[in-house]
Amino acid sequence: MKMKVALLTGNELRHKYFASFISSYPGIDLKIVVHETNNKLKENPLYAKYKIVKAHVDLRKKTEYVYFSKFQKKK
Repeated sequence: MKMKVALLTGNELRHKYFASFISSYPGIDLKIVVHETNNKLKENPLYAKYKIVKAHVDLRKKTEYVYFSKFQKKK
């Protein structure tokens, strides 16, 4: 019997990859995926105040794109 799953996650590329990855398992029936946006990050005072925090977030996004883009379907 398949496990029915509802997934609530972020809208970053790594989260979309995870949703796709678990949906490929034969024992999982992914019923719904809700991707939430995180627009508050750039309003966070730490993001604006500390260059190291901004650098970390920006590098994470860049690295995520480089790594996970190779898994995206070719059009």
